[in-house]
Amino acid sequence: MRAKMDRAVLRFLRRIGREEEKGVTLRLPLLPAVRLALALCLILLSALSRNAVFTLTLAAGELARLALLPAEKTAGVVRVTAAAVAFVCLFSLPAVFLGHPRTLLTLALKVGTSVLILGCLNAQVSWKGLVSAIRGLRAPEVFVFILDMTVRFLVLLGRFSGRVLEALSLRAAGRTDWRTAGAGPVVGTTFLKAQAMARRTGEAMSLRGYQGRYPAFEKRRFSKADLAYLCLIPLAVWFFWYCESVMR
Repeated sequence: MRAKMDRAVLRFLRRIGREEEKGVTLRLPLLPAVRLALALCLILLSALSRNAVFTLTLAAGELARLALLPAEKTAGVVRVTAAAVAFVCLFSLPAVFLGHPRTLLTLALKVGTSVLILGCLNAQVSWKGLVSAIRGLRAPEVFVFILDMTVRFLVLLGRFSGRVLEALSLRAAGRTDWRTAGAGPVVGTTFLKAQAMARRTGEAMSLRGYQGRYPAFEKRRFSKADLAYLCLIPLAVWFFWYCESVMR
């Protein structure tokens, strides 16, 4: 059991270390804040919808959008969405035996659509763009700073733990003791590295005059394409009202 947990921790650290920032793949020069606003609006409407027609329409539109992505990113979004739907189905399986199979279908459809929307957004916008979008939506600067630094440190520490694990594997040929067995040494070394990185980052921010502000730097300005994209929000709201009021 301990060996399985150790392998799971090490796989998680390796996976974090391999995460790279994704670039924008759509040719339309849209602001990340506009994309994020539409995605949040669609997720909220999907959660509030009681008519399956609205949710299925959103899912169909997102699948058409997914088909325009490169094959590698499409496969990544499909894997994440399938895993989320499988988890929801497993979690809601008792409802089927209690005579409520519709609950499982509704939850699976809504969760799958929401994860699909977020997956397409993540595949088309880089992490830097998402942070800029969150800041552009007037989120608190402290929240944006903590979120950005947490993800960046996770990536750096994942790469560091991968190098430590590789060094341990090369130096432990034919030997097994407490220094080379399991994930304990890797996690401990990574923890010490995280403390040192946090201390150096704080000192560097103090020397550079950090005063608690975390502005968003956006090279592009609001354009006609952004306005056209924002028009999808009232269109989605109208279709939501139509499905809930007229098509019931």
